Amino acid sequence: MKEVQKYIAILRGVNVSGKNLIKMSALTELLFQEGFGEVKSYIQSGNLCFSAARQNLPDLQRNLSEIIYRQFGLLVPVIVLTAADLLRVQQQNPFLKEADVNIKDLYLTFLTKIPTDLERESLEHPGNVPDTYYIINNLVFLKMSQGYGKTKFNNTFFEKKLNTSATTRNWKTVLKLLEMVGAQ
Repeated sequence: MKEVQKYIAILRGVNVSGKNLIKMSALTELLFQEGFGEVKSYIQSGNLCFSAARQNLPDLQRNLSEIIYRQFGLLVPVIVLTAADLLRVQQQNPFLKEADVNIKDLYLTFLTKIPTDLERESLEHPGNVPDTYYIINNLVFLKMSQGYGKTKFNNTFFEKKLNTSATTRNWKTVLKLLEMVGAQ
């Protein structure tokens, strides 16, 4: 019998501005039918927690994307992490070491691949932008002084510069996902 593991799936671009609509209750039920356990969603923007037999993350990501395509006809990039992976992500956030940090200013962008050194070098910090970021592997830790809606460092910025798909969550969501998989 295979060992069961807890996972977090981050879906890119669902239920945003009336596009790529997927009811999370329908997706949760579908995943139960596909054999996943303990399936829970958090808010409507494509955050799932579930358990499944331990498996290769790229295969699991591909499997979830295929399930979504078959049922909803949408090509949705999916990033999957284990509960332990997300706990490490929390511990890696360089902004949490700052004494006066407000978690309302923190965001996390998940990239579908690790950028090359050349791609990272192509990133230019636009002038007069108070926001900052750090890239660690396939993660972009963001600190937004005026909120995510006003930053130049949005998904489109990183996708174009790093030639990858990206999806962003606020830090409150990251903490809630950790709580949901019992890693908090």
